[in-house]
Amino acid sequence: MQKTLKVLIWIAAILAVIAVILSIWSVVQSKKINNQEAQVEQIVNQVLSTDLANKPADENPVNPLIGTTWQIVSLTNSQDVLDLSSYDNSIQFSDQEISGRICNSFSGNYKIVDGIHIVADGPITRTEMACDNDLMDVENAFLSGLERGWGYSFGENDVLALVNTEGWVIGLMKK
Repeated sequence: MQKTLKVLIWIAAILAVIAVILSIWSVVQSKKINNQEAQVEQIVNQVLSTDLANKPADENPVNPLIGTTWQIVSLTNSQDVLDLSSYDNSIQFSDQEISGRICNSFSGNYKIVDGIHIVADGPITRTEMACDNDLMDVENAFLSGLERGWGYSFGENDVLALVNTEGWVIGLMKK
């Protein structure tokens, strides 16, 4: 059962990365069709930059994150995959606030930018307890990534993938 869950998490993370890449590729291709290559370059540079925190929030965004409690089940970087499915953690999104507990409890405001990014909208506060190293790494990656912005994508079976510009992928499942 645990091995099957690991395989499903790994597959979900890979599919999420592919979906994000295809979304970016689709945007680039549609802009090229309109002969707006300079504009495409600007859009791609914005997506790949860390300036999301300075961009304004979308006005009246459709927010599929609200009302669901999520559990982080995996963290993938370019070299490693951490299986976090056995850890009890949770993340909740309300209209403009994100809160939860990975190792420490945290809360703060967030915004949706360009319809595909979640970004901290001000400081994120958290308690400061020591935890298992893997869990601390995930918490630090998640919260520092939130300051710069996470791209998000939904997969099948209630899976949410967060992807940042450094290639990190956090896999979450509905609790």
